[in-house]
Amino acid sequence: MTAVPQRDPERGVALLLVLWVMALLAVIAVAVTADVRADLKIARNRVDSAQARALAEGGVWWGIERLADAEARKTLRVDGTPYTVSLDGRDIAVAIENEGGKLDINAASADMFERLFIAAGLPRDHAARLALAIEDYRASFRSRRPNARPFAAIEEIRRVPGLGPQAYARIAHFLTVATGEARVNPLTAPREVLSAMPGMTPRLMDDYFARRNTPAAPADQPPGDLIDYLTWRATEVVTVRATARGAGGAAYVREAVVTLADETHPYRILAWRQGFAESDDE
Repeated sequence: MTAVPQRDPERGVALLLVLWVMALLAVIAVAVTADVRADLKIARNRVDSAQARALAEGGVWWGIERLADAEARKTLRVDGTPYTVSLDGRDIAVAIENEGGKLDINAASADMFERLFIAAGLPRDHAARLALAIEDYRASFRSRRPNARPFAAIEEIRRVPGLGPQAYARIAHFLTVATGEARVNPLTAPREVLSAMPGMTPRLMDDYFARRNTPAAPADQPPGDLIDYLTWRATEVVTVRATARGAGGAAYVREAVVTLADETHPYRILAWRQGFAESDDE
């Protein structure tokens, strides 16, 4: 009679422990790998964002350098037409905008604000509420401080109740505190700002921009009957706006508001801020 071998229960327990330890190590290895990948992704994103920021700031200094050069300034377009600048093998979009072509938030009427909000894509009823809220805020401020400006910088318009970050992002690019008057310079104003002028129509807009973009055409003639809302007075304050993307696609926008001074001080920076990329405006 053949003897049946007896199983060693301790060996079975040991094998089970080994299997459990191996499974646990595998889970830990997967978790560590996932953490490392996440950390690498975060690091790449930070490097990409830093690269985009450095490129955008380089683009701003490119624009400021040309503004400080009296000869180079003569050939610069200050109506927001973008220039393509190459730094470190990457393209940067640099636009120079005269502040005279923007809506002064201390002087523009509620009607202008409403039309600007609509041109920027806000619903008509929302645009009307925000325009009235801005008017009420200014009136309340002036009742308390009649000799002071309600807004010393465009960012301060965010204090207006109901004006959220999305609405602000849509119109910030078209606002200024540099002129102190409701009139705008049509030679440098973008379409959205000219759309804010009472009486402006799409047909008048198209006709005027066709003349403005034709060197021989008399672009200093006002579009339609809008002379009360326009001025051709030049301002020495401009915004240099540079948009850049890092190698991974991260976008960064840097804006500098600059006033052109004299030969001793060719420029002064009035504001240095982060702008809104197109994807942020949605």
